[in-house]
Amino acid sequence: MVSKLNDENIKEYYLNIKYSGGHKLYSNLNGEHILGHYKFTGKDREIFLISGNITERNYRDYLFIGNEEYVNSNSKCDDLIKFMEDKKLTNIKPAVFGPFLPGGGKMDKPYEKACLFAVDF
Repeated sequence: MVSKLNDENIKEYYLNIKYSGGHKLYSNLNGEHILGHYKFTGKDREIFLISGNITERNYRDYLFIGNEEYVNSNSKCDDLIKFMEDKKLTNIKPAVFGPFLPGGGKMDKPYEKACLFAVDF
């Protein structure tokens, strides 16, 4: 996972990534995947890229991404939905369970296009 704490400025990103890993690559940007090439574009404060042995699931109108034990747990997904509702982030999708966030797991501001939620392992 690559991640960076975000700042105040919205920036426009154009990423063209050749990725030969066996797992799908996810980001908070809009993406397109064709034969090992990913193109991510969009505006946000910062970006994140996440890949690995993770899964995705649609639940209650959200796309959840992360380790299977979190993504397939209704209670974990409900906890994240409640967190997003409390922070007024309900229009942000997907919701991503990540293994960690730099800086102790605290983001100054949420991403514009995804909710990244640190989980304790």
